[in-house]
This record gives sequence, C-alpha cells and structure tokens, in this order.
Amino acid sequence: MPLEQAVYLSASALAGTARFVVLGLAVLARDRSRTAPTARPVAVTHTSAPAEAS
Repeated sequence: MPLEQAVYLSASALAGTARFVVLGLAVLARDRSRTAPTARPVAVTHTSAPAEAS
C-alpha cells in the first residue's frame, strides 16, 4: 500500500508540474504575440508653425 501511494503521489506531482510549465509557456507565448505588433516606432508629425501660448 505505501508503494502504491508513493507512485500515485509522484505521478500526481509530475502531472501538476507539467501542467504548470505548459500553462506558463502558453501565457508567455500569448503575451509575446499580443505585444509584438504594437512595438513599432510611431511616426512623428510636425506642424508648420508653433502653437501660440494664451
């Protein structure tokens, strides 16, 4: 009986660790794909005359 419990707990711990790693990688991949398109340089336009202070 103790051997069966040890095998079950080891398998459960391994599955939990694998789930944690896979979900963490999925979140990192999603965040990287979400921020990649918005990381472009922004074009700056200048006006021909400076604004007057009031």
